[in-house]
Amino acid sequence: TDFKAQRLFLLAAVITSLIFPLVHISYSQPHIPSLSELLPSYLLPELIIGGQDSLSGTQSLQVPINPKYLVELLYIAGSIFFLARFVLQLIQLMRRLSSPTSYRVGECNVVESTENKHTFSFFKFIFLGQSDGLTAEEKTKIIQHETVHARQLHSLDLLLVNIVGIFFWFNPFLKIYKKTFIQLHE
Repeated sequence: TDFKAQRLFLLAAVITSLIFPLVHISYSQPHIPSLSELLPSYLLPELIIGGQDSLSGTQSLQVPINPKYLVELLYIAGSIFFLARFVLQLIQLMRRLSSPTSYRVGECNVVESTENKHTFSFFKFIFLGQSDGLTAEEKTKIIQHETVHARQLHSLDLLLVNIVGIFFWFNPFLKIYKKTFIQLHE
């Protein structure tokens, strides 16, 4: 039930997972020898791949497919896709900021919309969806609730997870982390 401790733990886990691979730990234990260190090269059998084509008598030219290249290409394509999606989401957010029905409540700017959009906060901005169907009392309660999110910088958590998700889009735990952050914030 200690939401601040859980939030700190999740943030520390994300940051630690980014920093830990950069830490180099060395020790003076003997390393495990490789096969070429155990057996001299003249004892290993020679293996020839390729050769002449049996039907035409000519040598066939085969271009090897490099799996490492394909994985790198897939990674870059995925990162570009998720970066583009992130930028599009930011552009949509900026478009919603230019709504004609916006006003200030305390330290937050409230942006109202009559469209069927979710209500959320992003730093010091509170976005109210379907505001025409809300009473003044409901709007006040929602604004108070979202002001707490803005004050506690919950948007920073989700922004961090989204930016990490651009580079580590293949990690299924990031989606779980994002859902956990959203549930923890509520």
